[in-house]
Amino acid sequence: PGTKEAGGGAPPPLSLKGSTPAASRAPARGGGRGPNSSRQQSRVIEYARLVTFEPGEHLASVSHSAPLLMRLGAAVEKADYALATRLRPADVSVAGARRLTWDLANANEAVANLPYVPDDADRALAATYLSRFAALSRARSRLPRQVVHGDLNDYNILVARPALEAKAHADAAASAGITVLDFGDIVLSARVYNLAVCLAYVCQGKRSGEEALSAACSVVRGYSAHAAARGHPGAPPALAPAELRLLHECVCARLAQSVLICARSVCEDPDNADYLSVNAQPGWRLMHQWAALAPAEAARRYQAAASEGCEDARRRTSVITAAVQGRSSLPSWRPPRTFLYAGALSALALAIFLGVAVAATDAIKRRVVSI
Repeated sequence: PGTKEAGGGAPPPLSLKGSTPAASRAPARGGGRGPNSSRQQSRVIEYARLVTFEPGEHLASVSHSAPLLMRLGAAVEKADYALATRLRPADVSVAGARRLTWDLANANEAVANLPYVPDDADRALAATYLSRFAALSRARSRLPRQVVHGDLNDYNILVARPALEAKAHADAAASAGITVLDFGDIVLSARVYNLAVCLAYVCQGKRSGEEALSAACSVVRGYSAHAAARGHPGAPPALAPAELRLLHECVCARLAQSVLICARSVCEDPDNADYLSVNAQPGWRLMHQWAALAPAEAARRYQAAASEGCEDARRRTSVITAAVQGRSSLPSWRPPRTFLYAGALSALALAIFLGVAVAATDAIKRRVVSI
């Protein structure tokens, strides 16, 4: 979807003048029959999109350090929270009525694209990932649901280096410097699918399966820290245990879904193969890197990362609370001993001066009286 993958559901550009969608043409009030009738006039509505410019580079083009990935996790959680709390019921209904090929909930439909994969080993691996995902259908049906972005690939995320550097020593749970683009594929689905889609792209291009898993854990840690730091009663909880248990299977399913849709698209449109297969090679590579990774081990690592994120938030909250209440754990400032000596000498000199002044005044008074 969006600018990166084939088969996207993004709407076509809207014209500023001239031809407008037929649905945007509404007859004038009063109706009319003849083509020349003044009552047959049409009201043409012209649309334009006004968006805020956000500076930055695509996540795909920057180095994925652990602090950056933690901030990415915080940004994903921030987007999830916004979509869970700020949409009107009518918006949620519209999102719930959408059915998108790229929705991770529909990943098993990609099985139909297996014949387009020429390599037997690739085909078998993709089938394995999707069959494991299908076997979890009952557990997945009980996962928390909400409207999600649905397309957090690394070309829909901007990284602003100056903002990251300015906040280098700030709270690790902050999402400063990360911008999420392209909400054209929002859909009502399982909440954890949004994070799984993000991880499916973030983990590509790593030197090993372990490095890819560590990158995923950094994102999960930042996600959990940002959710835990919110800390008010009405806030949605951080990732539930069931979501963490199924997260890796969801990531693998997204990888299989992506490469299979790309395989079919390349066969149907070979002239556009470079664009359509931008994720294919790194996607297949990551799938093979994780082929021997047990889902239970991945779940254990994700759960540990989420716990670390919650602990990060707890420590930060404790420090802020102590500072506000004047009970900071930092040692209180004490003036150097030299300052104390100087102060004592100054007080002694002042006392002597006052004593001399008083004595002089009394002497003058006595002299005046004697005269």
